[in-house]
Amino acid sequence: MKSEEKFKSLQQELNSFWEMVKNERNQTEGELHQKIQTLETELAELKAKYSDAQAKLTHIEQQFNEAVEKLESFSKEQKKDVDALKLLDIYLVLMGDVFNSSVHVRILLILHGEKPVYTLDELAKASGSRLLEVKQAVFDLRNANLVEYNDETQEIRLVNRFLT
Repeated sequence: MKSEEKFKSLQQELNSFWEMVKNERNQTEGELHQKIQTLETELAELKAKYSDAQAKLTHIEQQFNEAVEKLESFSKEQKKDVDALKLLDIYLVLMGDVFNSSVHVRILLILHGEKPVYTLDELAKASGSRLLEVKQAVFDLRNANLVEYNDETQEIRLVNRFLT
């Protein structure tokens, strides 16, 4: 009889432990599903922001290409009376200040300033943009071979000056 009681007691403990394990598993699964859902939502938001940024960049590139075409045709018509670099400088100021264009354009304008090297913090403060936006724009400009970026010092240097 004692062995039967002991067996029932052990069986109850085992069932209790099994229920505790199942509850813990269910709770952990719920937390994981919630985390996965949160990450999927964040991923969708990031994809939307990336798509928006790409659209803005494409729009600015189109505007820039149109301006270059207009400058070329205008330069051909006006001969020596008009300096194309000065017109481009005016266009860049309009894009940067009047039309509040992308961080990329503002960074390029700042890099054409007096200093040969700027840090990420200096560019963020000067452009009025968030540090993350400036860093992303610097990486884009680096990938386009317009700037050099030192990962260790976080310094940015313009590869070629367009404006004199």
